[in-house]
Formats: sequence, structure tokens, C-alpha cells
Amino acid sequence: MLLTPDVPSSASRLTRSDSVFVLVLTLTLVLAASSFFVSFSLAALAVGVLLSVVLHRHADLHPGGPGLPTSPDQPPGINIAAVHVGGDAGGLIFVLGSLAIVMLGLPSIRWFLIASLAAAAILAVARIAWTTRT
Repeated sequence: MLLTPDVPSSASRLTRSDSVFVLVLTLTLVLAASSFFVSFSLAALAVGVLLSVVLHRHADLHPGGPGLPTSPDQPPGINIAAVHVGGDAGGLIFVLGSLAIVMLGLPSIRWFLIASLAAAAILAVARIAWTTRT
């Protein structure tokens, strides 16, 4: 048969004591990682708050927005919003293939994907109608 392995799985040979040992190792790893993960999370939170304050102050000092020159001899920066992203058939095929794989592999979220696709189509039509009207 194509889907059955030729070699029996090693998971079926695990005894109860092996399972308990794996559970103890996993809990030890989680407890050991939590001792430095908490300090890392707090440091990342503090640096994130500091960075957000600095960025907001910078935006207040330069109200024209990022990418605009502050002096006549300074070249303008890159405006990410102005970068053209061309959609082609290859990208569409990739997205449709990815959706098909997820729908076939995870049937429990099939209706969520279909509802998301319908909502995205309605939003796209509304946005196109809005931009062509003005």
C-alpha cells in the first residue's frame, strides 16, 4: 500500500516509563527557558515602548512624513506606499494553490476560508467602485 510505512513506527514501541521521561524532559525545558524568557520579554517590551516614543517624537518634529527631505540638499527617502507591486498570473496561481491546499488539508476551516474569500471579494468590489467614482 502506498500510505502505509514499510518499517513500523518507533512510537509504538514506547513504554509508559519512556512517555513519562519525555514529559519530564519537556517540562524541564519549559521551566528552564522561562527563567530567561521572562527577562527577554520584559526587555523587549521596554525597548519597544522607548522606540515608539522616539518614533512619535520624530514624527512630531517632521510633520511632512517620512521620506521627505528636511533640507534642500538632502535627497528624499523611499516611500514604501509609492512602490508599485505588480500582480501577475504566477502570484494568482500561487495564492489559489495555497488556498486549495489548506482547504483540502484542513477541512474544519473550509467554511471560514470560503467566508473570508467572499468578504474579500465584496470589499474589493466596494473599493473599486469607490475609487472609480471619485
